[in-house]
Amino acid sequence: SFNGDTAAANALDDYEEGTFTPIPVNGWGILNGGATSGGSNAAVALGKYIKIGSLCYIFFTYKEGNSSGASFNGNRLQFYGLPFQAEGQYPTGSDVEQHPIHGFGNSLSSNGQELFLLPDSGSSTVAGCFVRTSGGYDNFTGTNLGNSGQIWFSGCYKVHP
Repeated sequence: SFNGDTAAANALDDYEEGTFTPIPVNGWGILNGGATSGGSNAAVALGKYIKIGSLCYIFFTYKEGNSSGASFNGNRLQFYGLPFQAEGQYPTGSDVEQHPIHGFGNSLSSNGQELFLLPDSGSSTVAGCFVRTSGGYDNFTGTNLGNSGQIWFSGCYKVHP
């Protein structure tokens, strides 16, 4: 409680910091790469989070690299291993909750401007990668990432209760 406020509704009752490993879902954008061995084959797979109440702030970077034997494909790149399941899901209509997490990339094969990640509200901790286009958005794929590309994401999403 702050400033002498004793109301339970105004008390900060949940704060947590930690790390996580963003791991690409095998077959979704990258096949037989960082998804094997718990992400240990990736050149870089580092994530940190701060959870305050029902909001989770994440910061992560990922680079597959060509030394892992990965094959990149045209499927939307998806990551699992987010620290918490999200409330809401990626857009399927105008009535769903959306929690875009913004990002950018370096040394990508293509489509590296205005990246965003959308956590899925399913029973897992998965998020899909997208790129803004003139008509809205499109999938950001393993082919777009390429074997020398690195991506960074930073943002906040609401945690499933």
